[in-house]
Amino acid sequence: MPDYENAKSINRKLNSASKNWAGAKVFRRYPDLKGQIASHLDVALGNAEIDYLTVEVNETDFRVGILAFAGLRIVWLTTSEETCVPSTSILSTRHIESIELVNVSNVMTSTWGESDALNLEVEIGGTTFSLPADSGATESNVAQLKSYLPALMEHLAPVA
Repeated sequence: MPDYENAKSINRKLNSASKNWAGAKVFRRYPDLKGQIASHLDVALGNAEIDYLTVEVNETDFRVGILAFAGLRIVWLTTSEETCVPSTSILSTRHIESIELVNVSNVMTSTWGESDALNLEVEIGGTTFSLPADSGATESNVAQLKSYLPALMEHLAPVA
C-alpha cells in the first residue's frame, strides 16, 4: 500500500529533479496524476532510497516518463495521453547493457565551474533512456547524475 508521507517525499524529489514538474499542463488537465505517480513510485520502490531520478514531462503529448534508480532496482514509470494512467515496471540493475556518454563538459576549455554538462544514454533491457530525461532537468539533478555515475557504471552487465 502506498504511504502518504512517502508519496509526498517522492513528489518533492520529482519537483527538485525537473523544472517542468510543478507547473506542467498535464497536471492541470489531469489533477490526480501527480498523486497517482507518487503512489506508483512509492509501491514500486518499497523502502528503497532513491539514488538517482530523472523526469521527462512532454507537454505536447501530455506524457510523463520517470526513471528511478534505487539500490539494485530500477523503476520505470510512463503515462500516455490516451490513458493518462501510470504504467510502472520494476527492473534489476543487472539489465543495464550499456552507457553512452553523449555530452560531457570540456574542462580544458571552459572556465572552472562554468559548464556542468552531462548527458548519457543508458540501454536497459533493450530500451534506450536519456539521462537527464529532458532539458528541464534542474542543476541539482545534473549534479546528482554526476555523483551517481560511478555507481551506475558498476551496474553494467558483464561483457562475455
